[in-house]
Amino acid sequence: MKLFSVLAGSAILFAAPIAAFDGQKHNDGNASVTEASKAHANEADKASEEKSKADQKIKCRRLTVTGSLVKRKKICRTVAEWKEISQAGNRSARTIVDHANQGSTSGR
Repeated sequence: MKLFSVLAGSAILFAAPIAAFDGQKHNDGNASVTEASKAHANEADKASEEKSKADQKIKCRRLTVTGSLVKRKKICRTVAEWKEISQAGNRSARTIVDHANQGSTSGR
């Protein structure tokens, strides 16, 4: 839950300056403002490209095979796929907890 909050917060902070400059035209003739916004947009593009490259990197994990103390299985996926698997597991766990708490009268 904390990881989700941190990721959501950083995404909002990252996107807010870009959204502030989108579609904004300055009629005061000040070229430095438009150059600054273009530079900021270029930095954002570079950051998203780097993030995309990082998400496409292959990461392998060795998982223990159920029913065996020794046998391991190697699974290789992209970082983006591992993130999606983790998020899906978190969603499932959150759903289970929410359904369990629906009948609760303790106020939690």
